[in-house]
Amino acid sequence: MRNRRSWLTFSGSLILLVGLLAAACGDDDDDDDADSNDVTPTGGGGEEVTDVTVEEEATEEGDESGAEGRQDGGSVALHSLEPAGFDPHAANSAEEISFARMVWRAPYSLTADNEVVFEDNGIASALPEVSGDGLSVSIPINEGLSWSDGDDLTADDFVAGIKRTCNPNNTGYYAYLFSDIAPVVGCGDLLNAFFDDEGNEVDPATVDLAALESAMGVSAPDPQTVEIQLAAPSPTLPIILTLWVAFPVPTHLDQFASAGPGEFAEWGIDPAALAYNGPYVWNSYSAQDSIVLSPNENWTGSIQPTLEEITLRLLDNPAAANNAYRTDELDFALADATQLQQLELEFGDEYLQVMVPATEGLTLQMEDEVLSDLNVRLALSKAIDRNTLNEVVALGGNAPTTSWVPEEVSGVPLGSYDEVLGYDPDGAVAALDEAGYPGGEGFPTLSLLVPPSPLGQATGEFLQGNFSDVLGIEIAIEPVDGPTAGARFNGGDFDMIPYGWIGDYPDIENWIVGLFNTGGGNNQRNCSMPEVDELIEQAILEPDNGERAGQYREVERLVLENACGVLPYWHETNKYLISSRLVGFAENATGQDSVIAGDWRAEAWGLAAE
Repeated sequence: MRNRRSWLTFSGSLILLVGLLAAACGDDDDDDDADSNDVTPTGGGGEEVTDVTVEEEATEEGDESGAEGRQDGGSVALHSLEPAGFDPHAANSAEEISFARMVWRAPYSLTADNEVVFEDNGIASALPEVSGDGLSVSIPINEGLSWSDGDDLTADDFVAGIKRTCNPNNTGYYAYLFSDIAPVVGCGDLLNAFFDDEGNEVDPATVDLAALESAMGVSAPDPQTVEIQLAAPSPTLPIILTLWVAFPVPTHLDQFASAGPGEFAEWGIDPAALAYNGPYVWNSYSAQDSIVLSPNENWTGSIQPTLEEITLRLLDNPAAANNAYRTDELDFALADATQLQQLELEFGDEYLQVMVPATEGLTLQMEDEVLSDLNVRLALSKAIDRNTLNEVVALGGNAPTTSWVPEEVSGVPLGSYDEVLGYDPDGAVAALDEAGYPGGEGFPTLSLLVPPSPLGQATGEFLQGNFSDVLGIEIAIEPVDGPTAGARFNGGDFDMIPYGWIGDYPDIENWIVGLFNTGGGNNQRNCSMPEVDELIEQAILEPDNGERAGQYREVERLVLENACGVLPYWHETNKYLISSRLVGFAENATGQDSVIAGDWRAEAWGLAAE
């Protein structure tokens, strides 16, 4: 889910532990004359991957999604996390993405089997039509669609969403999806309008944003058609059109209708000042307390909501959420990862653990003078006892690693980077000596941001102990709440922070592009290597799947061997507590989850029929 999942993970998303901070696809087709719906993404090994496809026929729902086992009505209280913001076009944390997908939707969606379909959201009338050269894309929009307030939902609203994502006044962390990976004509020019070709800032008053926006290759020739012009073919585009960057803008509302071309209207945090096209409507928000949702009567998706009300309880600390679950104040909670054995014994079948394509590790600010030294970064990595960290802190619930991209995505065997980054106390001491800090002498005290959860605190204390015991250096733990951590992370205001990434879509490019290229939208660590930039530029344009995957694997090698801002320590699993009275949660728990089990398909949630 997503930079998946915030403080939890940035969905592609980034992951900040509730774990830790984390945010958060691709394919190729070298036949210019191939059918417009022939999409064959690849995994890291370059082979065609059959688990990501574009389907012409509707996928049967019903029992598989849990939707047929629901009763009409009822309300639920679910544990979630405080979003740093509510603008879907600026979202990059798991909690932001989790919420956004409940109330807004793109033209297309991914099924549990990673199939791109149009039927589930009821927005598009068919899959995108792609020209023979791959540069022109047409999206047919159903007639008679309405926003939650009854106003017409048309192609213009989806055009506005793409333009909003590319607007430089928007903090569009995923804008690179439309500027680089699926390069919409003019998006990159608009996105980078406030910088010259050398990367220097220019006077905004000299920039004609209206002209740049008008020159973008996205338009609505009629209310039922979105036309996209690409600068280069993109087999990944159908998948990108399922993500939050492709959510529509309610252009009929005053704050958006009054904004001229190129101008930017704030999304805001007032539920009454917005409109919704997803399965639910946002009713209320109380900061650091709760979000309340109700069904959207104008939702036209294949599964209709049955719950009368959903209350999202915003709790940073899963231990507190687990206590609320015990007393039936919550129907769902994220499991306290420091108490897994106890929770499994206590709750039995109500405890669920799900494998996800996710990696967590220690992120380092590369612009810090001390951390800019490769030997310092290698010393820190070699001082981390990953196996013991997993056994003691996560109770064996994760898989220790020194890789960034999971093996099932990259094809690179687990342990391939152990010699470079793995636990090696003698090597750690030697690297710190080489950096000019023998025995830790003269090493400044760096700050480690950690969330207030038991897992976050325990992880921070474990790393602090490793660095002290092995290297003789002191690290200051700085506890901060989720929104603060997210703001500081996105602003680059940190020395070190536990961070992770959960795949947004099943392709190795999703683990590389935007995260490690200079100036990338999710490169808050400020990793900058010319070789990496060059390889990413080549891979984005590479038509051969095998060659493209190999280029991304080479990027991962360069990043890890240079410890370029990230020191992975485990691949994670999601751990949930789900009441037996709920359906649609466990049935839809997949790697697409952002925070809550099945939140990518929240319309299937409900109370079990009696």
